[in-house]
Amino acid sequence: EEEKKKIEEQQNAANLLRSNPLLQPKSEESNSFNVRPRWDEDVVFRNQARGDDDGQKRFINDTTRNDFHRKFLKKYIK
Repeated sequence: EEEKKKIEEQQNAANLLRSNPLLQPKSEESNSFNVRPRWDEDVVFRNQARGDDDGQKRFINDTTRNDFHRKFLKKYIK
């Protein structure tokens, strides 16, 4: 009975080592464990959450002093 228990424990330990692909030696089929791509790698609208976080736009009722006009002048004139 003790011999059977020892043999079963050894077999269980060997099975546990073989079942984990990270613990397998490099000589045994190292290509069998591949990293799968992320679920959102081929999605069209991947980076939609990243937006311009410049803050809240303020409203000025003047076409030459509003934020759009200032940004335009800074970008194209200066």
